[in-house]
Amino acid sequence: MVAETSRQSSPDTTPRTRALLDAALSEISDAATVVDLGAGRDAGVARAIRTARPRARVFAVEPNVPVETTPDDRIEVIAGDLADVPADIPIDAILFNSPNTADRFVDRSDGSWHQFAGGPDGHDCLHGVVATSLARLGDNGQVIFICPTFSPPPPAARLRLLGTYAEPRAPFLARAPVQAALRAEYEDWIAARLASFETAWQRLGVEPTSDSIIAAVLSARGAIC
Repeated sequence: MVAETSRQSSPDTTPRTRALLDAALSEISDAATVVDLGAGRDAGVARAIRTARPRARVFAVEPNVPVETTPDDRIEVIAGDLADVPADIPIDAILFNSPNTADRFVDRSDGSWHQFAGGPDGHDCLHGVVATSLARLGDNGQVIFICPTFSPPPPAARLRLLGTYAEPRAPFLARAPVQAALRAEYEDWIAARLASFETAWQRLGVEPTSDSIIAAVLSARGAIC
């Protein structure tokens, strides 16, 4: 049961998800089949895609919380992960806003902890989802996802920058449900990784800033064999 004191740190619709949505709409055709992975309780991105692209077929896939939709939303809900989308359905785009905090820092008493726990190194979930998605997509399909610049870009045959969103560092760091005793270590971890991956992001056209955390919206095509 989720504790009543949960901060619910990451709402379904944020400027980051808006950046993801705007990038997706620039890429998705009117009759595309779209999968929103980790859609969230409100499935806000899936709803917005369906509204903007009325002829699209939209799946809201969510493993952690029940998705609250109505028949009028015309969204197909799957309580699970990408493997639960029927294999005979061709997918044009998979959207993903990944968790990106190393598991050891995350306070699991917070009701939104699953939106942050990204695996032992923080980027394990993202890299795994991108690899799985690329293997599932056809030749013309793409994964559109958010990756912060304190994580390395995931490997793909074709990786393209669609946009960026810069968030002031202080509120970003405060929002994550990090264990209080590990807060200082978490902030040092972020700083070290920003420096470590700076060159990789510059190669993709993303320039760092000293007072912000940048989230890059990327398109990936082509699985790495």
